[in-house]
Amino acid sequence: MNLTLKEIYKIFNKRVNCEKDRLINGISIDTRTLKKGDVFFAIKGENTDGHNFIKDAFEKGAILCVAQKNYNEKTVVVKDTKTALLKLASYYLNKFKNIRVFAITGSNGKTTTKEILYKILSKKFKEEYILKNPKSFNNIIGIPLTIFGLNNKHKILILEVGMNRLGEIKQIMSMIKIDVAVITNIGLAHIGLLKSKKNIARAKSEIFYGLKNGGVTVLNRDDEYYNFLLKQAKEIVTKPKIISFGMRDDADLKISDINSNNKYIIFNLKIKNQSVNIKTRLLGRHNVFNIAAATLASYYSGVKLQGVKKVVENFKLKNMMRMEKKYVGGITIIKDCYNANPDSFKTALQFLKENKFKNIVAVAGDMYELGKFAKKFHNDIGGLFSSIELKRLILTGKYSDYYTNGFFKAGGNKKIVKIFDKKQKISRYLQTVLEKGDTLFIKGSRKNKLEEILDDLKFISKRR
Repeated sequence: MNLTLKEIYKIFNKRVNCEKDRLINGISIDTRTLKKGDVFFAIKGENTDGHNFIKDAFEKGAILCVAQKNYNEKTVVVKDTKTALLKLASYYLNKFKNIRVFAITGSNGKTTTKEILYKILSKKFKEEYILKNPKSFNNIIGIPLTIFGLNNKHKILILEVGMNRLGEIKQIMSMIKIDVAVITNIGLAHIGLLKSKKNIARAKSEIFYGLKNGGVTVLNRDDEYYNFLLKQAKEIVTKPKIISFGMRDDADLKISDINSNNKYIIFNLKIKNQSVNIKTRLLGRHNVFNIAAATLASYYSGVKLQGVKKVVENFKLKNMMRMEKKYVGGITIIKDCYNANPDSFKTALQFLKENKFKNIVAVAGDMYELGKFAKKFHNDIGGLFSSIELKRLILTGKYSDYYTNGFFKAGGNKKIVKIFDKKQKISRYLQTVLEKGDTLFIKGSRKNKLEEILDDLKFISKRR
């Protein structure tokens, strides 16, 4: 890592008894993975406090500790270690003068767009020259840790940026300067915390605080908050280059001719004098927009549409990404357990309806972070379940009754509904009802861990 102890002292304006010119090995917040020569940041989290592990950090070879209270002469004391971590990351990023930084936010599709953009740019710059967030390291801790992975080979940095409150993205982006800002869409995720969709749009627009003067802004032209985001970009950034994707005729990257079945989607992308038809196995119309967002961001890094076509048509989502489909024992399994909010639920049910899946055995868990809107949105989604060809509707979680209320009110068949309090009971019940030709659809927020229902797929294959 191209960072010395002397630089760290200078950043935090501290004097500590250590070898000042020594290169550090890396930055760590977890003593379980800490390596000799690392600098340890004692982060206080929801469940653990890093200050309780400072002794362990030094015993494992940490050469310095950044903490909110003094431990020994090799401790740099700061007011807030999370802010200090971000400050150090900002300094470290600024050491790489020629790197191009992309930042992606939005209510839905952030991770998918990030992964697609990574693959597209990899064809031009090679994977070893590109760094992206591992997993969903998209907050005030994960983004700095990603940045600390930079080395002199890297030409591209792709950051996914998430939030749970107003001001969170601003806090991060005020310290991290970027060349391209992408906002996928404005939806209902976190509405329980932010109280209104307008506040969600406002929170997402905070990404512009990191955009360099004249930087590129990629927006969804079809989004109802496009004009608001456009205004925010112009107010926050000096002379931003604002470009858009969508189905509207005035979108810079025009999406058209979307046709889908239960195996793939075909659609057209057009920008200026370039046009290309793309066939992807990514499920759901929402992924067409994720592809478009990544395409437009990459286009202004010199990637032509034909190059995008080759990448996207061979692109596969990794495990735990949305809308994973497989066939087991004559049964189609559609697992969407990465996350759940009203928008993503509507998209998933629309996909099932458009592609005429039949004999659907649906398993639905709670949607979280909806606050006072939880009952309403669970009722609404329950009503939408009545629009698809259900064989069974299996519910679990504290909001199951609201799903059923909406389902029954919309004319759903009461006889096909089952409510369970444990995933093991759902697995046992599925053994009794699933048959060849059925479609098993599973969706819920990550906290539900509904994918555990499928841990043992033998319960399907053994019966056939």
